[in-house]
Amino acid sequence: MKSQHILIVVAFIFSIFSSQAQNVDQAIYALPSEGINELQVRMFADCSEIKAGSIIKIGIHFDLESGWYTYTNEETQSHLPTMIDVIIPEGFSIIKEIWPEPSKHYGSDGLESIYNQDFVVVYQIQTPKNIKESANIEAILSWQVCDANICLVGNAEMRTSINFGKHKESVFSALLNNYKF
Repeated sequence: MKSQHILIVVAFIFSIFSSQAQNVDQAIYALPSEGINELQVRMFADCSEIKAGSIIKIGIHFDLESGWYTYTNEETQSHLPTMIDVIIPEGFSIIKEIWPEPSKHYGSDGLESIYNQDFVVVYQIQTPKNIKESANIEAILSWQVCDANICLVGNAEMRTSINFGKHKESVFSALLNNYKF
């Protein structure tokens, strides 16, 4: 009887976490996207409002079509790297960026680092102590996306706005807090 109670509790906890992950996925895919059919990007923040002088996390989600892959931000002779230029307002500073661990793929350069499923690049950004109004954070992106037969080049420009006041987490905060800085 005791093991049945444990199984019920475990199943309940799993359903809560599964439901939260599903809500985050739905929220990500509900965001406006830019790019080409084979690779779409979305940008989001861990908060909708934050106190001045705080740290925010910005995520850039890469949504790859099945069967397609893109490269890391490392340059090689045979492909274009995935590039992100984050533009922040004066007084802000990027503390760190985290790219996920890529997969390995044998290509024309031998063993190459690629992403063959959706991934998120995360930026940790320090806000200035003296800001009192909303601020825009922008990202200019470019990439090469390939399948077994062809490679395509894509680009996008993304923007997210951060309001200052009280701290209010967004639906994305749990996802972005999983990245250790």
